[in-house]
Order: sequence, then C-alpha cells, then structure tokens
Amino acid sequence: MIDVSGDGTSLEPGLLAVARDIAVAGGITINGLPICEDGKTAVADYYAAKVIGGLGAFLVVADAFRSFPIAIRRKLALEIAGETGDEMPV
Repeated sequence: MIDVSGDGTSLEPGLLAVARDIAVAGGITINGLPICEDGKTAVADYYAAKVIGGLGAFLVVADAFRSFPIAIRRKLALEIAGETGDEMPV
C-alpha cells in the first residue's frame, strides 16, 4: 500500500501517471489524503482522478491543515480495519 497526501497537484503529471499505473498493475493500492483549504475541492477531485488506484482505494479529505492530524488517524484506522470506500471528508 502507498499513502499519498498533499495540498496540490503533481509538478510531473506524466511521471505520476506512469508510477501510478505501474503500482496498480503490480497489485499495490494507493490511498490519498488531500488537504483542501478554504473549501477548494479541486485537490480532492484531482486525487480521485489521478492519484488513488487499486483494489479498494479511497480518499480521506482534510478540509484544512489544522484537521490533517484527525484525517491521518481516520485514514490509518480505516486501513488497519480493512475498510474501503469513497471520498470521506474530515
């Protein structure tokens, strides 16, 4: 499993696409934790479309940097419990 978090898009989108495709083809799940300050959902949409992938991949969205610790604990708990799902805002 690979976990990716951040507050923006890739500076190398072509490289990201290749790495993501290789990981997913190898059976690796990529989960995401985008940080969406000021209600900007574009980062979450980008993560859903371009970052996460593989069996059971999901997002937990932090709505601000201050909520990142809560979001990371939630994401880890879901992964440990084997839970999957769609975008889950915190």
